[in-house]
Amino acid sequence: LDDIEPQADTGAERIATIERLADAGVDVQLHVQPWIPGMTDAKRMVEAAAGRFKVWIAPLNIQNPVIARSRWGKLFTQREINEAYVA
Repeated sequence: LDDIEPQADTGAERIATIERLADAGVDVQLHVQPWIPGMTDAKRMVEAAAGRFKVWIAPLNIQNPVIARSRWGKLFTQREINEAYVA
C-alpha cells in the first residue's frame, strides 16, 4: 500500500480507528475501494466488521484514464478485474 498512498495510515490503523468509532456508538461504514485482485483482502475486512458496521467493496475501475495509465491499469483488463471480483 505504501506505493499507492505513501503517507496514509496502514490498513490495521484504519480498522482500529473505525472499530473505536463503532464501539463509541458512531454509525460508521468501511468503504474498500478500489478492490484490487491479489491485493485487497475483502474477507479480512468483512471479518473485522463483525457485523458492527457496514462494509462496501467496489472493484478497481481501469476505465478511468488516470488508473488506465497506472501500473494497475496495465496489469489487468477490466474484464479480469470484474471476473475476479465476482468470484
